[in-house]
Amino acid sequence: MAKADQDGLSRRELVRLGVLTGVVAGSGLTLSCKRRGAGIARVAAAGDGAGGQRLASYVQINDQGAVRLIMPWTEAGQGISTGLATLLGEELDVEPKDITFQSAGHGDLIAEADKDSHETGGGAGIGESWGFVRDMAIAARMMLVSAAAAQWGVDAKEITVSKGKVVHRDKSLPYGALATAASALPVPGAEAIDTERKKNEADRATAKKSFTYIGKDVARVNILDKILGKANFGVDTVVEGMLAATMVHSPFVGGQASRVDDAAAKAIPGFRAVVQTPYGVGVVADTFPVACAAARKLKITWSNPTPALSSALIAQQQKALVETTGTVAEKVGAGAGGPLVFHYEFPYLPHATLEPQNCTAWVKPNGDVEVWAPTQSPGKARELAARIAGVEAKQVKVHVTLVGGAFGRRLRQDYVGEAVHIAKAMKVPVKMIWTREQDFIRDYYRPASQHKVELAVDGSGKVAAWQHRIACSSITAWDNDEPPKIPGALDGVDEWAVEGAIKQPYLRPSLNVEWHQHESGVPVTWLRGVGHGHTGFVVETILDELAARANVDALTYRLSMLEDSADYTKALDAQVAFHAARANAAPAKEGEKKEEFDSKAFKDGLLAKRDAYVATLKLAAEKGGWRGGANGNRFQGLAVHESLGSTVAHMVEIEMDARGLRVKKVVCAVASGFIDNPDIVRQSMEGSIIQGLTAALKQEITIDKGAFVKTTFLACPLLSMAESPEIEVHFVPGGDEPRSIDSGVPAVAPALCNAIFRANGRRVRRLPLLPADLVKA
Repeated sequence: MAKADQDGLSRRELVRLGVLTGVVAGSGLTLSCKRRGAGIARVAAAGDGAGGQRLASYVQINDQGAVRLIMPWTEAGQGISTGLATLLGEELDVEPKDITFQSAGHGDLIAEADKDSHETGGGAGIGESWGFVRDMAIAARMMLVSAAAAQWGVDAKEITVSKGKVVHRDKSLPYGALATAASALPVPGAEAIDTERKKNEADRATAKKSFTYIGKDVARVNILDKILGKANFGVDTVVEGMLAATMVHSPFVGGQASRVDDAAAKAIPGFRAVVQTPYGVGVVADTFPVACAAARKLKITWSNPTPALSSALIAQQQKALVETTGTVAEKVGAGAGGPLVFHYEFPYLPHATLEPQNCTAWVKPNGDVEVWAPTQSPGKARELAARIAGVEAKQVKVHVTLVGGAFGRRLRQDYVGEAVHIAKAMKVPVKMIWTREQDFIRDYYRPASQHKVELAVDGSGKVAAWQHRIACSSITAWDNDEPPKIPGALDGVDEWAVEGAIKQPYLRPSLNVEWHQHESGVPVTWLRGVGHGHTGFVVETILDELAARANVDALTYRLSMLEDSADYTKALDAQVAFHAARANAAPAKEGEKKEEFDSKAFKDGLLAKRDAYVATLKLAAEKGGWRGGANGNRFQGLAVHESLGSTVAHMVEIEMDARGLRVKKVVCAVASGFIDNPDIVRQSMEGSIIQGLTAALKQEITIDKGAFVKTTFLACPLLSMAESPEIEVHFVPGGDEPRSIDSGVPAVAPALCNAIFRANGRRVRRLPLLPADLVKA
């Protein structure tokens, strides 16, 4: 087995497949490698690796020359298909738009043992695929060149590739004409691939030639299909003989249906049945509109196990918790607080995906199960479907469709479970779609939270001591696709709850971050930005307030907190020592060898984060025309935050007068390593900014008398086109490889609220904004 890379991926050994079952069947050249894990197995003719495991990532060139990339990633509008096609197109010299991308799903292609790693979340994709997708392409190119050299009787070094053809002087052959012959040749080893890569990079440097596609604005590969309505999302799934279904969920937190009267529904032509599932009540009909009409006719008696539960009560309980000592998440120095006290409150937030949750399922008479789902986690979907159908996982095949928005919601597979329950009862294929109201009621939300920060400043106004207490639900404890049940206490700290408050580049001589787990029964999960969405707001608005107290420019103040000094190094070493001690004290995971904590790498990572804060702050301020917070009749706010490996700074410019608040412009600076496709990153930042502004200005989920209150887009709206600001996105150069780009949300709201302070003198401590926040102090 080849040696592992430093990034933890296997050493890019490639294996040649004969004929694969299912989606990659056919003549031509197919290469595959495993996306994650400890090594790559050789593959037998049927497409199985050692131990019967399927591999994960495929490049196929068929005998017509069509190029296909099959990956475990889900295309959810984030542009992963375009980004990966860009990498493949660069090394094969093929137009990215001519490359077909397909999500592998689970069944024929992906290893069962690798199911948990085949999730598309946290901006995963390009950064993890950068190396091995290019390597598969380089290997394929080398094999095609070797096949041509053998056919023409010339030296392979004299051959080049261009626009999908192999070229030697006045001769050329399209890839398709060589693909089958190439498939019979040995696969190049890792050293040969590395040598080819370095040779190409050296040739490019000598010729002062840039990449053809990488680093350029490559148009989305599936944009035409979307425009023409040819793209297939989950709701577009059609299976012969299928019925339609929708769900009715309890309007109460943790409620269940105790009685269902479907007499009125039976009178509707096309109504088929009511199927009660552990999740709620399924309504089956010939068509979706009929299912919805029948659902409205049901008379359901719901239990309400939490009649006293309300948003006010949840906030009160969390606020009481942050007044007490919690579980330490990070501690530097004495860990004490100080006389300045700040309280913050954040609501539950919905995902509000434009495509509501849906799934098509078919439990066949022989026990086999097929699922078509817009899922971020096909492995977990397969596992849950098998459990509900009462079969082995190998009997379940999951087809991954395009996804109309995910943001972390589709890492949960409850909607898949519902569809399988209904299909099992009906014994035919069933397409189940939620209505918008059900999508709001049955969401897993971003946790509501309370924060209390106590701090002290030194004579220059810099932070000397900082104590930050957080109370919220544990996303980790709620990691269950079965019907929601209030989880027990988490052993230790949930890093999803405190991320952004710990491992910061803003270092203090005394720092203490603590967490309280608070479970109200409201189910929670990841939402774009996760914990950073509230912790980043707290940190960036407090620093802005301290700058104003010290009568120091907000940009200058932040940069002073990031200056290299003996005190900074001392605090940094203490921070590293804390996390090293915690990591070394933690037991190894069951069945795994415990890895030694790399203090140097951890420290280098923190220093790199600090450098990225400085670079993005300066770039956003420069490009945005930062003037200390005021620009004529406009007011400016600045904030920066790192999440998922990338750092983003925003400068927000607003107008605010008797007509209200208008966000006029947002200037964004991104430090995300090497930018594979600038336009995709730009679009991601634009989406993040709109989503961040929407949450800050408009959205919250509230509870009253145990029931969910805001359950439509009218009550919980999105930012409209007319309300959307002008957006500029700029990139900090540097980095050899790309990183996650799903990191633009956390700094948006604090930059906005810092601008509001400069307009009216008010500090915002609770989101979303209230009318009182927009009145002059």
